[in-house]
This record gives sequence, structure tokens and C-alpha cells, in this order.
Amino acid sequence: MSKQIAFLPTKEEQAIIDELVQSGAFRDSNEVLHKAMDLFSQETPASKRKRLLALIDEGLNSPDSTLTTQQIFEQAVKEAGQNGW
Repeated sequence: MSKQIAFLPTKEEQAIIDELVQSGAFRDSNEVLHKAMDLFSQETPASKRKRLLALIDEGLNSPDSTLTTQQIFEQAVKEAGQNGW
């Protein structure tokens, strides 16, 4: 069962929400907030670790890769840092 909460956006946040709805990307402000929460939940430590492991697996399973496992790992860590993981 969902708990209802109140959200009072700042003027800047409301402008972003309005712009997204008016663009047709979202039906309403609730849909915008649900997407924002979905994106936020992807930033948990567990999800970051899962993404890092996926990048490593991708590199290891690539038949075209000429990189060593160490190089793949270092590249994945570097990319993770650049993406704010």
C-alpha cells in the first residue's frame, strides 16, 4: 500500500516539471516525479556495483577486446568515477 506524501517544489523545480509535462514527455507531474524517483533509486551503492560488474563482464565477453582484465577493470572504475557512480 502506497503512502501519500506532500511535495512542494521550488519555483525552479516546478518550472522543470512544467516544461517536461508541456513537452509531452510526461502526462503529468506525478509521472515526472515517479521517473525522478526511479532514476534516483538507480544510484544506490548496490546498483552502482551491479553496473560496474556489468561493464567488466561486457569487456571480458567482448571478442574484439585486446585489453587485459586489469585494463578493463581500470577503465570501468574510471568511467564510473566520471559518471558520478
